[in-house]
Parts: sequence; C-alpha cells; structure tokens
Amino acid sequence: MKFCFPFLLFLFCSLFQFGQNPDSISIEIEKYIDEIDPAMPVIDLVFEQNISDISICKGPNHTYYLTGTTGDALGVQDGIRVWASSDMKKWNAVNDNGFVWTFINDGEKWQKEISTRNGWKQRGIISPKIYYFFDTFWITYTNSNSNRSGILKSTSGKVYGPWKEVSGEIPLVEGENASLFQDSDSTVYFIYNNGFVHAMNKEMTGFKSAQPRTITDELGNKIGNCCIQLTKVSDRYILSSSKWNSIYDVSKSFYSSSDRAQSIDLRFDGVIASSNSLFGGYKFQPVPVPHSGGGSLFADFEDNLWYALSGKDVAAPVVNNPAFLPLKIDQLGEIKPKNSYVGNDSIQIVYVSSAGNNSKGNSWENAYTSLQRAVDLANDNSQIWISKGKYDAPVEINLRNGLSFYGGFIGNEASLNERNSAKNRVVVNGRNSARHVFSIKSSNNIRIDGLTIQGGNASGESIQNQYGAGIHILGGGETVRIINCNFENNKADLDGGALYCSIGSAPLLLNCIFKNNVSKNNGGAVSVNCNAPNGYHPRFINCIFDNNFAYGDGGAIYFDTNKKKNGLLSVINCLITNNTTLKEGGAITLDRNSNLLMINSTVCFNKGTVQGAAIGSFGKVPAKSRVINSVFYQNYGGILFTIEGEAETVKTIDNAFIPNIWVQFSNCLFEANEVYGLVQRNFDRKTWKNVSELNESIMGRNCFQGDPMFIDPYKGDFHLNNSSKAKSTANKSYYFIYSLDCQLRNPDSFNLGCY
Repeated sequence: MKFCFPFLLFLFCSLFQFGQNPDSISIEIEKYIDEIDPAMPVIDLVFEQNISDISICKGPNHTYYLTGTTGDALGVQDGIRVWASSDMKKWNAVNDNGFVWTFINDGEKWQKEISTRNGWKQRGIISPKIYYFFDTFWITYTNSNSNRSGILKSTSGKVYGPWKEVSGEIPLVEGENASLFQDSDSTVYFIYNNGFVHAMNKEMTGFKSAQPRTITDELGNKIGNCCIQLTKVSDRYILSSSKWNSIYDVSKSFYSSSDRAQSIDLRFDGVIASSNSLFGGYKFQPVPVPHSGGGSLFADFEDNLWYALSGKDVAAPVVNNPAFLPLKIDQLGEIKPKNSYVGNDSIQIVYVSSAGNNSKGNSWENAYTSLQRAVDLANDNSQIWISKGKYDAPVEINLRNGLSFYGGFIGNEASLNERNSAKNRVVVNGRNSARHVFSIKSSNNIRIDGLTIQGGNASGESIQNQYGAGIHILGGGETVRIINCNFENNKADLDGGALYCSIGSAPLLLNCIFKNNVSKNNGGAVSVNCNAPNGYHPRFINCIFDNNFAYGDGGAIYFDTNKKKNGLLSVINCLITNNTTLKEGGAITLDRNSNLLMINSTVCFNKGTVQGAAIGSFGKVPAKSRVINSVFYQNYGGILFTIEGEAETVKTIDNAFIPNIWVQFSNCLFEANEVYGLVQRNFDRKTWKNVSELNESIMGRNCFQGDPMFIDPYKGDFHLNNSSKAKSTANKSYYFIYSLDCQLRNPDSFNLGCY
C-alpha cells in the first residue's frame, strides 16, 4: 500500500477542510485520478506502418532515423527496416521498403535458423534500436528464434550498411531487450535482460569484463522493467523502460516486477526514472507516460524531449503505429507529457448570468446572457462562470482549446471555491428541439462542470444529427472532461441518448448522473465509438445510470471499437440501475473487440432480452475484460452475461503455463437475478448456470451468492446494511479509494459495490 497511503492522508485532510461541497470533493478525486491514471494529450500518427518498440536516433545532416519491430513479431520476419526524416514529420523508407539488413542476405547461420516455439514458426528481430556514434550507425537487436542478442555495425558509416555482427559468428549474449548508451566520456555500455550492463571495449567487439554490473533502484534492487534504455539530461541519467500495470492495482509499486499471472494486464506503461549515477539507484516517477510501453525517450536536435510510442495495450491512444509524445520537465524535475489541460496564469474569466446586461462578459454585472455568446467571444484558455438559472441550447464548440464551463454560482462570487453546483442549479435546455445541447468538434481541453443537460433531441436528415442529444463529441481524445453533470430526458434517433463520442473522443466523466435518456438504436445513455486514434479510453467514475432505454443494444452504455484490437471502457464505482434494452445488454453492450474494466460497481434491476441481461458480448478475442468487487442483483433476461472468448493457455518465457483469460469475474456477488444462467458463450452456447460453475471455470475467482441487504433499493438507496455479505469482502488489490458518495474507503476493509 506504500503508493496509496501518503495520498490517502492528504485526501482525508482535504475533505475535512472542504466539507461536503460536491464541487470541492470532486476536485480532490480528480487529483487522485490524475495521479494514478493521467490523461494523454492528443497525439498524431507519424505515419501509418505496423511498428512497435520504436527507437529514434539523431544522425548526420540533421536527420532522424527510426526503427522498431516490424512484421509478425511471433512469426518469420525478413529483417530490419529503417526510416529517415529531417523534421520528424515526413518519413521516407531507407533502401527498398526500408530494409537495411535481411536474414537471407546478411544474417549469420544462428540468426537464420527458424525455430518452433509455442507451436509457432519463429525467426525475427525483436525490438531493434538504432544509434549513431563513432561516425557510424549501430543497431542492437534480439533474435526471436533463441532470445539471444547482439550488435550490428554499419561498416560504411551509412544507415543502409552493409552491416557486420560485432561479435562475429556467435551471439553477443544470451538474453533479450538489448540497448546501447554512450556516456559523456565516450564509453559505450551494452544493456540487456532488464538491468544487466557491460562496458564495451574500445574496438566495440566485446566487453571490458566478463561479469556484467546491475542497474538498481533506490533500494538497491535490480530493475525489473523491460526494454531499458538510458539517456542523459542535464548531467542526470534518465532511464526509460516499460511495465505492465493495472490502473487500480495499488498493492504493487509501479516499478516492481509484474506478476503477469495475477495482474490485470490492461496497461503497458512507459516508465521513467533518474539517477546521478549510471548504475543507480534510480528514482522512479509514478506513471509518467501511461499506455506508452515499448517506446523510448529521446531528445531532438533542439533538445526538446519526446517519447516514441506505438501503442500495445487496450487503452493506448494509437495502435501499433509510430507516434511522438512531447514531454516537459516540471517544477519538481519530473519528466511528464505536455498536456495543456490545466490552465495557466493568463486565464480569462467570462461571466454568464440571466441577470447580466449582456455587454462585456467581464463581470457578473456585465455578464452575457447566452452561453453561445460567451463561447464565441471567449479566448482559448478561458473559464466560463455560469450563475444559477436556465439557458437555451444549442451550444457549439468548434476548433477550440482550453474552454472550461463552471456552473453553481449565485452571481456574486469571486473564486471557484465559492460555487456549489448542487444548490445553485444551472440547466442548459434543448427544449426538445436542439439536436445537441452541447456540440464539441475538434476541440481539446474542454471541461463541462456542474451543469444539468436536458431536452436534447438528436434527429434530422443528417446522420450525425441523430447521435448524442445531450453532448455530441467528435475528437479531443482524453482531454475532454465532464464533471458533476446531470443528463436528463435526452433522446436520440440513433446512438447515445445523452452522450455520443466518436472520431477520437475518450472523455473522463466523474460524478455524473444519466437519467431518463432514450436512444432508438444503441446506448440509451451513452454510445462511444473507438474509430480513430486517441479515442480508446473513455472513463466513467462515480457515475449513476438510472432508467435509460435503448431500442437496440446497451440500455445504459454501448461501446464499440470498430473492429480495432484496442479500446478500454472503464466503469469505476458506478451505480447502474433500471436500464432497459430491447436487444442485448440491459446495462452495457461491448461490440467488436471491446474491453471492459469494471470495479466496485452495483448493477441492479436492469432488463435485457435473451442475451446479456446485464452485460453483453464480453471478450471477443483478443479483448480482455475484468469485473471486480461488483454486485449484480435482480437483473432480468435470458442470460446475465454473454461472452465471445473464454480462455487460451499460453506458455511464458519462464516455461510456466498460465491462462490467458479473456473474461474474468473476481470477488463479485450475484443474487436474485431472474435469468437462465450467469454466463453463456455465444459461439457454442455453452452455459455456466450458477456461481459454483463460474468459480470452477477459468473465468471466476472468489465469486459468491448472498443477499447484499441494501438499505432500500426500491427507493434508490444502495448502501449496505452492516450484516450484508458484501461488507468488507472485496479484493483489496484492485479498487478505487472513494465510494460513490465520495467517502474514502478503508484500505483494509471495504465493501463490494459502489458504496
């Protein structure tokens, strides 16, 4: 718990200071989210090419060179490819199709061998890394046929070779994840096997000594992360590496070795650490570059820092394509992504009030009376303060950056801390005529906070007009945030009665309520379509979905990855009740490889048809979904959950067999669900009818039955009686530290469900 406790103490003091004002509390919760799961800025693909484990170097004539794992990483590859660019924007392949070295023309005998591993024919180059020093190019690599590594040297000094294996006809080392680092004194070090280091001899043909040294952390432990690379920034050694993490696994340090058999491996993070010494101890930053594992940190010719990534995990902003994430060094000396979500000192405040004189918008007296007028006349990086009352929609936000809407003011406040959105209600009303109450297009760092959004009617001849009656978002990645908002009585002719997200939109929603929304297709309340980069990770935390209705799939939420391999829907501490679908998924439907991470949620009284009374279409391979510490009570339909893939057995590198589980239910309570069975696999109709059968399968772990004994569920009170079986029985490794009513959970004894 060492990661969580200092922050818990800080948050407890903060809540005591701010009392129970929901706006103040949500600020503290948001700070915690940004600590453990920071939003990624919007990034662009460098070029469309299936590359992972990206490596960048600076070469002669102000030219950058890029390489990485290409082709089928588990199959038989042709060789190593390299691209070149003068500006990091336009890239051209070197030689024919980028190949500078091939097995057939350049490989040694041991490199050319095709082996059979885990039932696959394998011969490939894994994670090649390119460097330029001593007036020539170097490439480190791992041969997938044997997990042996070496160094290639360009004998011409040019990137196109020819290339020579520095160790001759034998591999340099038994091991993987090889890289090089040249220190200020020109000494070159060879790094492999996640922390072993050899100093190279002057001829670069071998090592100075037979025994490697070890890179260590602050405690003197060998670094356990993979793909370690070193660089130097302002005389400090910067280590970048990769690690599989679970977002909400607070039982492990972010830089310790992962237990792949037990972890919820949904996030492959880029990890950064620094030290005054090359060999350590390295101090690690908490989650500096989420979803960016397999990449590397580098500096451009102007000494700007970047992180090269390609997207391996299910929530990555890009998928197996190269992208560059700009980095910055903050006031504490930590290296983090550049993200302009947090405002700066030059923020403009624009006032909106029904009692204003609609003149300048620079005070409550001169406040605009129209939200659209405020948007049109506000600069980027502005806050729009809105006093209580009703305002007309639509509100259109197009090609903007850094607009924040704050409701909850009386109309005389001088600071954000004085507002109270629960007492001073701001309603933005579509009056059943506005197709979208809010429309957000191609805009970044937008915040909507403390508003009630109602009366949207997404209809009309244009297809886009038929999606997302409450808020319709196109683009913006993870930079759009919707906090403390109520979505009421919105309806859409197609998807997303209250909220629709597409074209790279993946907002964070915190402390929001979706009630009485309707879609005539999918997603009674919410529909998210992951059909473009940056849109793979929408998050719903401390939200309520009540009495929403879909004619199609997903009574509350419909999530679609558009057949991409990535896409993670996070549903954390949510209450999902009384939602209905006429097709699949009374609460949630996952479509086309979608992944779900549900933690500490309560799912009750939802109605589906034959398939997915609660959740439909789990785990279409390669999707992985996890449901943890959640309660399912009195849901109605044929089957509670439908799944596509159950499990596959794989062999790890240490020869231990562990299951590759597509869907897993851990520490969940099931009671009084009026269904034919708990889980049914769609392709062969295999059914697990009860909790015992579920626990005996590879999908279930510590699930049980029992009356949750809610205080009064029929009046909406889903708190637990003291004698409930859901009390203090949760999996204590994976949880969110707040309950739905914003109370801090006891880390040693907390409940299933959202309270």
